[in-house]
Amino acid sequence: MQKENTNTQQKEDGARAELKFIYANIFDLLKFAEAKHARLIVFNIGVLVAALTNRTFVLETVVVKYIYTLCIVCLGFALILGLITHAHWAIEEIHRIVKHECKIVICQRKSKKKPIVSPNLYCWKSLFRLNIEDFIYEYRKLDSEFTPSEFDKQIIHQILANAKITNAKLVTYNFLTYPTIIGAGLLGFFYLKGLL
Repeated sequence: MQKENTNTQQKEDGARAELKFIYANIFDLLKFAEAKHARLIVFNIGVLVAALTNRTFVLETVVVKYIYTLCIVCLGFALILGLITHAHWAIEEIHRIVKHECKIVICQRKSKKKPIVSPNLYCWKSLFRLNIEDFIYEYRKLDSEFTPSEFDKQIIHQILANAKITNAKLVTYNFLTYPTIIGAGLLGFFYLKGLL
């Protein structure tokens, strides 16, 4: 009897250690996503300050004025949206609002999207789509005797929350790189050409 209890305790400790490993992995990815996001914000601030303070050029033509304005607008947009979405609560709130407003579009796109056949429990790309019950179901495919305690469910909840935040930060970062590249690229190109 005592041997069975010891085996059960070892399996629970092994599952908890595995959950903590998954949590640490997702948390490291979240820190990486936050660092990328912050780096983009600092870059946009730097380019905007340089563009606005070092105006030694004369905006002679209408085309140059429009290009300069486009660059400032792109960089400003990326900076403001980057600052807004840098906070966790803002990302969750924006995600909730967008899902609610675009409910019809999301439902139409679901039919085109392939469901996750075999989610990878170590990858945020799979985890952010799961809820706690789905995670437990998928984990039981790997360990049929897994019975999560209340503590395990709290760890799983935090894993899934961090995966959703990581996804939101990386998607936002990828989106914000476009206006940053347009704004900084055009400024750099025209500065090198001597038009600005």
